[in-house]
Amino acid sequence: MFTEIVKPSGTRQETFYVLLTILFVALGFSLMVIHRSRSEETAQLESYQLSAFSDLNDAEKGIFSDLYAAAIEIDAIHDLENIWPQIDELEEIYLAPFLKDAGWERRGKLAWSVKHDDQATLHTAAYLGISAEPDVSASFLLLLSHHHDEKAAAHDENSLPADGHEEEHSTIWYAAGRDPVLPNELNEEGLIAKGWKEVIAYKGEEEVRRLKGEAIR
Repeated sequence: MFTEIVKPSGTRQETFYVLLTILFVALGFSLMVIHRSRSEETAQLESYQLSAFSDLNDAEKGIFSDLYAAAIEIDAIHDLENIWPQIDELEEIYLAPFLKDAGWERRGKLAWSVKHDDQATLHTAAYLGISAEPDVSASFLLLLSHHHDEKAAAHDENSLPADGHEEEHSTIWYAAGRDPVLPNELNEEGLIAKGWKEVIAYKGEEEVRRLKGEAIR
């Protein structure tokens, strides 16, 4: 009986090509990660902005958090009634930070007022809280705007809500010192010119990444 052992041909060559393929895949993945890291824009605060996480004291963080939540409630009221609620109305529904409760006492006793400017297609309201104790808290401003397109809402019910509210937007601003001044026009440019700072709501982990120079999505 004759037995012949046949060796596989080119095993070393096949192994070489497999390793080479793995190397190219790993290299390509590394280059992709490097390119993506460099191309992503790192979130940076502008000169007129503050971080809610790192630039505010505890009292101010509380006010900011209350305003952040209150903006949603006020937006909803405007959506339903097409008016901006007055301060006494916000107190009646126990909406912080407008309610004069224990938290209000601890956080500088801000005196709230509202100014609104309703144009044909743009409704704007500024809720201004002037601090009675600037050493405890700065003054704050909640700026809300609704873009209205009544004609579009009337002609195309599928494109807009029935109330014609095309876009809603809110920002929170900060002014240190006494007697902050509102600009004649309630917009970003006017507020910056009067020394107001926009407060940005970075989360804690986002702030850590920002300080490390990492990209924030």
